[in-house]
Amino acid sequence: QLDQGTAISNINSAGIIFALLNCILIIFLPRRYAVLPIFIMTCFMTIGQQVVFAGMHFTLLRILILFAWIRVIFKGEIRHIQFNKIDKVFLWWLVASVVTYVLLWKTTEAFNNKMGMVYNAAGLYFLFRALIRNMDDVENALNLLSIVLVPLACFMILESITGRNLFSIFGGVSEMSWVRGDRIRAQGPFRHAILAGTFGATLVPLYLGIWLGKGRTSIKPFMG
Repeated sequence: QLDQGTAISNINSAGIIFALLNCILIIFLPRRYAVLPIFIMTCFMTIGQQVVFAGMHFTLLRILILFAWIRVIFKGEIRHIQFNKIDKVFLWWLVASVVTYVLLWKTTEAFNNKMGMVYNAAGLYFLFRALIRNMDDVENALNLLSIVLVPLACFMILESITGRNLFSIFGGVSEMSWVRGDRIRAQGPFRHAILAGTFGATLVPLYLGIWLGKGRTSIKPFMG
């Protein structure tokens, strides 16, 4: 919660409109498309847009997660989450992460920081568990993500050519791109160019798996 680097709210009219549209979409879209606003928010909004309430930092993604959970609770979609071994391992990882971090730093700020991480991680993990229930849903979600990735790639290609990050209008990222040697390091809406590269790299095995698994009914996720 205190990991955003500022103690004041910072949100402009573009951010407000962007957040409202995605919150409306995530409430009313059919389950099959409900993950789309999450992808849009993740790929096109920086952490610079945030609301600070009672010392807690709510980025627009965190606000969207809240609206998403309002949706899954009122629509009864939460009932489709059946705890399995992977879920339990995930929860124990969250607990261990908080305990070890707090023991290391021994400050209230460290605890608040990790609780913000828990909110993000648990909120998104179990949200996707409620909305994505089988391999068809996985493939559909990746298809939706691929649509979102096309304009994001265009923005980042433009940044790599011009050296200017258009996402800087939202704050949280620098207008001028970082340069290493003679190469511009495109950052996009991410906090660091390395995170942008990591995001792209993690998608490769996902799409490769979908492509290789086409027509193979034996490929099924462990959902139960």
